[in-house]
Amino acid sequence: MKLARKSESQLMCALGCVLGAKFMARMWTTLGQIVYVPTIYDEDPDWGAPVWKRRHLIVLAHERTHIRQFTRYGWALMALLYLGPSPFLALLALAWTPLAVVLGGWAWWVLASLGVLVGVLLPLTFGLAWGRWFLEREAFQTTIRLSVVRVSLSRRAEAARTLVAHVADSLWRHYAWCWPRRWARAWFTINAVENNRP
Repeated sequence: MKLARKSESQLMCALGCVLGAKFMARMWTTLGQIVYVPTIYDEDPDWGAPVWKRRHLIVLAHERTHIRQFTRYGWALMALLYLGPSPFLALLALAWTPLAVVLGGWAWWVLASLGVLVGVLLPLTFGLAWGRWFLEREAFQTTIRLSVVRVSLSRRAEAARTLVAHVADSLWRHYAWCWPRRWARAWFTINAVENNRP
């Protein structure tokens, strides 16, 4: 795992222009083997040191899950799973447009079909983005398990419920509406809490 400051990455800064200031300031982002650290930590005097890594142990464990996923699935499948099919079909339609203009006829039908597919499959990118849900739920399962273990036995059930609600809400609001909150809460309650009791 390599740590990098988001503020020093041209790619992250470009994404920040599209995704907003919160993406840069608060969201940890993993691409391949690199974990991009949010800008709120840029001024930490011990940035990247072992003591700093211990302070961020849970989030780094979450990001380590994404690193394993990149190793397991590769860049192309990770991109398709995370972004959904619509952006790729839109790029294909954009690339096909000059051909449709030159050839006319059947090429316009292909372009129109791609446009319809982008619209029909849009819920797989926003709202029912199973791929992003699949990837993030594995990482958030780690987050929930490690967080709940740190709480005293008498408060674990309450802490788990609160954290599951927070994670489900976060996945909906900050991860482009990847999975309905009620479904996410139910899944995490069964798979990250009930099946992992000491």
